[in-house]
Amino acid sequence: MAIESVENDTPLVDEAALDELRSIMEEEFVDVLQVFLEESVNLMSEIHTGFEEESENLTRAVHTLKSCSKNVGAMRLGGIAEKMEACLVKEDMAAAKTNLEELQDVFTQSHVLIKQCMQNDMHKVA
Repeated sequence: MAIESVENDTPLVDEAALDELRSIMEEEFVDVLQVFLEESVNLMSEIHTGFEEESENLTRAVHTLKSCSKNVGAMRLGGIAEKMEACLVKEDMAAAKTNLEELQDVFTQSHVLIKQCMQNDMHKVA
C-alpha cells in the first residue's frame, strides 16, 4: 500500500504507540514528549529553511522528524515526512515541497494532541 493512501487512514496520534511508550518510559514519559515537542519545532524550522535555501541538511531534518514522530506515536506526521524523504532521496525537491503545507498542518495538530496527552499524564500523577 502506498504511503499516500495510508496517511488518510492513519490517526494523527496513535494511542497504542503512546501507551507502549508510556509503559517503557514510565516516569520519563512526559519528559520524552516534551523533548519531542521542542526538537520537532527546531526540525520544522530546519525544513522550512532547507526548502528556501535548498540546504543539504533538508533530507536529514526530514528523516529525523519522520523517525522521532513515529517514536512518539505521531504517525501521520511521520508518514508525510516519509513521503517527503522519498522525494528528496530521488532528488525531486519540487515533489517534496508539495507536501510542506500538509506537513505543517499535521505538525500543528499533532502538537496539540501530544500536549493534551502530557497534561493528562501530569494530572494523573498530581
